[in-house]
Amino acid sequence: MKRRTSKRRPSQARRRRKFRVTVPVIWEWAPQVAARAKVERRSRQHVISWRTRFRSAWAKLWHSPRWISLLVLLGVGTLLYLAGVDMAYSVTDVRVDGASTIAHQTVVEASGLKGMHMFWLSPARAAEQVASVPNVLTATVEIALPNQAYITIAERTPVMAWDQAGERFWVDADGRLMQMRQESADRLVILSQEPDKLQIGDRISPEVLASALLLRRERPNIESLYYDLDNGLSYQDGRHWRSYFGVGRDVAQKLAVYEALVADLQSRGLQPRYISVINRDKPYYSLAEPAE
Repeated sequence: MKRRTSKRRPSQARRRRKFRVTVPVIWEWAPQVAARAKVERRSRQHVISWRTRFRSAWAKLWHSPRWISLLVLLGVGTLLYLAGVDMAYSVTDVRVDGASTIAHQTVVEASGLKGMHMFWLSPARAAEQVASVPNVLTATVEIALPNQAYITIAERTPVMAWDQAGERFWVDADGRLMQMRQESADRLVILSQEPDKLQIGDRISPEVLASALLLRRERPNIESLYYDLDNGLSYQDGRHWRSYFGVGRDVAQKLAVYEALVADLQSRGLQPRYISVINRDKPYYSLAEPAE
């Protein structure tokens, strides 16, 4: 068997393939890669740093006394809110001490405490409102949980009664007119002849007040006195004449002159119609007409 021989020519023999590999120059892309890596590294550091800071801050806050204070504050605030809207803390029991001539209901209404919430009322303001009642001198207010209030008052003490223009008032030691609560048989009454209307809170002249009290002290049997601007104070003597004393603090001296004049008139059998010692240095009298 014959061996086949290649008919290719030597020039047509298989040629070796040549491949060209292009290697990029490293200095052309190295800066871009480095920049990208730097950005990625910063991003990772930022994420890690943010998480670390958050965890660290949370740990510090959780273990810090401020966190406990915040919880306590929130708890107290919640309790105060709940108590502030709870009607169980509204004042329902108001007790009044020191009132003898003033009705307890009057004091309670003046205070405005009834029905108010304990956390919203002002004891000082309530005391001021009670003190504005004409017959009240001083007032204090105290509160007690859950719903009680205590009012203590000191009343103005009347020293006499003043009757003028059909109205009668009490008069305290400062001469201030007060509302009369009840009659008293042992209290001096001044019957004013003046027509002007008076009202609660008006004041009587200190000289008139002092003169009336001095006259009552010297003559305890006097139950009432008359008053007018021209003649001052006078009273109806039980021996059937009017006696005028005016005003002033020399009541004792005027009474001495008055008794001496009465003794002289009676020794002569004279019946006066009135006797005036308004001016103790110049007393005078008028005789009554003789009975037929």
